[in-house]
Amino acid sequence: MVRIRLVLLFPAILLSLTEIRVVAEEAVVPPLVSVAEVRAMSPQEIDREPMVRVRGIVTYFEELSFSSFLQDGDAGIFVYPGNAIKSEQLLLNVGDHVEIQGSVHPGSFAPVINDSRSGRLVTATRLGHPGLPEPVPLPPGRISDPAFHNRFVTFSGVVRTIDRDAGRNRLVAGISTPAGIVEAVIPRFDPEAPLPLSWIDTPVRVDGVISGRGDSDGQKLEATLYIPLLDRVVPQTIEIERIFAEPPRAVSSLGRFDARSSFEKRVHVEGVLTLQLPGAGVFLRVGDAGLWVQSFQQLEAIPGAVLGAAGFPAQTDRQPMLQDAILRPRGQSAPPQPLAISLGQARSGRHHADLVRLEAEILNVVSTGPNRLVLVLEAEGRRFRAEFPSGIKDLKPRAVAPGSWVSIAGICLNEHAQSGSQPSDGVEFSLKSRSPADLVLLREPPWWTPRRVGVLLVSLIAAALGSAVWVGLLRRRVAWQTRLIRQKLEREVVWEERNRIARELHDTLEQQLAGITMQLDAATARLPAAPDLAWASLKQMGAMIRHSREEARRSVWDLRSHTLETAGLAETLREMAASFTVTGKGAIHLHTQGTERRLPREIEFHFMRIAQEAMTNAVKHGDAGRIDVHLHYQENALGLEIRDDGRGFDPGALPDGHRGHFGLLGMRERAAKLNASLRIESTPEDGTFICLEVDLKTPQQKLEAT
Repeated sequence: MVRIRLVLLFPAILLSLTEIRVVAEEAVVPPLVSVAEVRAMSPQEIDREPMVRVRGIVTYFEELSFSSFLQDGDAGIFVYPGNAIKSEQLLLNVGDHVEIQGSVHPGSFAPVINDSRSGRLVTATRLGHPGLPEPVPLPPGRISDPAFHNRFVTFSGVVRTIDRDAGRNRLVAGISTPAGIVEAVIPRFDPEAPLPLSWIDTPVRVDGVISGRGDSDGQKLEATLYIPLLDRVVPQTIEIERIFAEPPRAVSSLGRFDARSSFEKRVHVEGVLTLQLPGAGVFLRVGDAGLWVQSFQQLEAIPGAVLGAAGFPAQTDRQPMLQDAILRPRGQSAPPQPLAISLGQARSGRHHADLVRLEAEILNVVSTGPNRLVLVLEAEGRRFRAEFPSGIKDLKPRAVAPGSWVSIAGICLNEHAQSGSQPSDGVEFSLKSRSPADLVLLREPPWWTPRRVGVLLVSLIAAALGSAVWVGLLRRRVAWQTRLIRQKLEREVVWEERNRIARELHDTLEQQLAGITMQLDAATARLPAAPDLAWASLKQMGAMIRHSREEARRSVWDLRSHTLETAGLAETLREMAASFTVTGKGAIHLHTQGTERRLPREIEFHFMRIAQEAMTNAVKHGDAGRIDVHLHYQENALGLEIRDDGRGFDPGALPDGHRGHFGLLGMRERAAKLNASLRIESTPEDGTFICLEVDLKTPQQKLEAT
């Protein structure tokens, strides 16, 4: 029970201790410091959220949030009692001299005074009402300068927009300045009151607190002007009229020293309109120079309109211009004509913001959107860009084709002239054209453009690669077909050789064996009755057996010898003559006439066998000492002559069974197979002469020879 009671009493004890600490803190009076001392605190000091007392003039106050700006001398600070219970004590008036007591917090950009985390609230004590301090002039280019942050300042501008913030009873205006549009807030604006629309496009002088919020890194993002009272917005109509009454200035004088003017005062120029960019400004031709005039004023004007402009002189990339200008029509003249200039004149900067015309070649076309077209052009070896406000559909296709030679007009913009910088793409200046009419085609592009040449080269390379692939595939196909043909030819050669051997066996051995069989049967039949006749048959049979054996030996020699197949008839005869000479039975001399060449195999084979038979007969039976073999190669004929000095014989008186009878018969049969002429001349004891000649003009032999 005791433990439960202690748990219940613990929150009450903590609450009592907190109240005691708050009472103790309230009893301690914080030191009195200046606003400048608060702004000078280090981040470490601000993180401790010290309590301070500051005194100053209220320069801005909002009733709904009880927030205010307090200025002490040249420094200002924002006071926001965020957690406080709003009371009449915190209802302040602009111009009150007050003492604020509260805790210092970092704020989003600069220190602010707020309620403490311990619960101590912001308090305010009125000390008097001296009124607003004198505003500090704010230069146009220092609106975001931290030195002016939270200070009461004054500057001039042109009202562009007017609206109301109904939820907070505030009037919100957009004021154009040389540094851009500044949002201005005016509190305590009656929700039922009409908007002061007469301020729009009117130069005004405003007094207020310039402040702004920061991002997560403490960097200032946007400047806001907090105007304490509506009467702190003062239209400057009389001042503008005075400026327009002054003589117009020349463009060349805008950047020169003039003791009567400064960049903080408006000047008056007058020129002819060359191009208007709605909502941004106008380009004017002032005398013999061009000028860019920044203005948010909307005018219904066409090129040739004479306009007066009252604006702040400024420079951009060392080129004069007017900022935040008020425009007034002065009349109408003829539309200005573009000045024909060279590329060097365009790059000099003397024609910046003026309407010019150049001749150049189109290199590329870049469409960056439906309402923007950029051409990349080249003249005299240098590149530049031309921008059109309309899309590519509004231009003639041939006029914007790469390679076209054109005359192009537009506003010359020397953003990089005399600045020492060069763009990454090599473009040294640009043209801002007004319409498609500014582009005139002088010469159409040649048909042989780099793109077409590239396409042709790619096509040729592709065709070459395709041809190489096709040739490779064809070679593989031909090689495969060649292997098939070779294999088929080899099989056919083997088959033909088999058939030849079969024919040889049939024509020689088989017929001779049949003859031997017949002689054997005859001898057997005659032996009992006529022994002499039987003996003659046996002798005849013996001769036939010897001839068959020699034929068989020759056939085997033919199978073993490859000379005829590889070297031809002449070489085979030389080899044969050498083999006969080695035996020592006769000297054989071979003579060839004409160009040796290969002939159909059948002709060479039968010529070889006839020559072999003749040389064998001359050596073995004629006992010849010299044999002369003549081989004649003619264009349409082949001749063979064999002459020996042997014993010779009488062709018509050969006895039955003589060895030469079978050899001569075989020679005639082979000559008949070739349709060749065979002539045999022999006289006893006077040698033998054999002449063989074949005609090569027959269609079949011509085809085989080819």
